[in-house]
Amino acid sequence: MNIPKFRRGDRVKIQINRLLKPHHLNGRTGVIVRHPDVTLLWGAAYTVELDTGDEIKLKIREFDLIPVG
Repeated sequence: MNIPKFRRGDRVKIQINRLLKPHHLNGRTGVIVRHPDVTLLWGAAYTVELDTGDEIKLKIREFDLIPVG
C-alpha cells in the first residue's frame, strides 16, 4: 500500500518532467486542499490550490510535486 507523502495544507511546487498534461503548470506553487486519493498503480494524487487562487480540479500525482519550505 502506498502511503501519501503530503498532507492537507502542505505547500508544494508542481514539477512535471514530461510533455503530458498538465505540463503548463510547471513551476507554479500552491497548497494541498484535499486529502489524497491513493491508487496502487499511480500512488497518491492531490488537489492543489494555486497561489493565484485557482483550484486545480484534476489530480496532480505525488511524483510531480516538490515540497516548498
